[in-house]
Amino acid sequence: MHVSDDRIARLRKYMADNEIDYFLIPSTDFHSSEYVGDFFKVTEYFSGCTSDNVDLVIGMETAELWTDGRYFISAAAELSGSAIRLMRSGTPGVPTVEAYLAESLGSGMVLAFDGRCMNLTKGRRFERLAEKVGASVRIDLDPARAVWTDRPELPSHPVYTIPEDLAGKTAEEKIREIRSAFSKKGCDWLFLSKLDDICWALNMRGDDIQCNPVLSRALRRTLRSAPMRKRSGSLSANTVRYSAFLKRHPSRGKSWSTRRISACASRIF
Repeated sequence: MHVSDDRIARLRKYMADNEIDYFLIPSTDFHSSEYVGDFFKVTEYFSGCTSDNVDLVIGMETAELWTDGRYFISAAAELSGSAIRLMRSGTPGVPTVEAYLAESLGSGMVLAFDGRCMNLTKGRRFERLAEKVGASVRIDLDPARAVWTDRPELPSHPVYTIPEDLAGKTAEEKIREIRSAFSKKGCDWLFLSKLDDICWALNMRGDDIQCNPVLSRALRRTLRSAPMRKRSGSLSANTVRYSAFLKRHPSRGKSWSTRRISACASRIF
């Protein structure tokens, strides 16, 4: 028996309970990162495939996994003996995820994915794709929540700062320049979610993803303040003092909501 067999069977029960026909699971995190922490290794949990660039589509009777040429050999070995079909992206005769779902979905069917792990552009493409065939999309379900009972905690490792001689400029200088740039565009807010962007802007580094010196958080900048959302307890005393000017706010376990931003009478850059 392959490690994926029981896990996918339990996922299909969860899908049936929620009237889901297909579940799309990307191998990314809340920040569209290619390399992710253990909490976000959902495609690996369900498939046993350790590739970093994966889209896993689970249907009630089918299972396909897309990955790129870097991982064709390793993915084939890891999926051997499973019921998951390897889709070698970019090779002749292999449809894209979108083309596959356009062919597979039908009227009244439901496609689900965790909206927190899907960027806006791709999410809207899948929504339009579903609408064309009379299907619908759900973005409020986490496929691992009901199945992965020993899932690791969200990453929250200590954060450290880097000195100005390595960073080139202080965080205060960078933030002033960023504010100047987006204010010239007539904007009041800038929301950063890419982890490397945030680390650069704040001169901070972390260890939330193995071999990647990043910290998992989002940053919201206005013309007057730059609140940073990070899980409580992960900032050292030195980093707290350093980031006091940012008016840091501890996270309560929820990411910054786009609906909250949209509710503000501001233009977004």
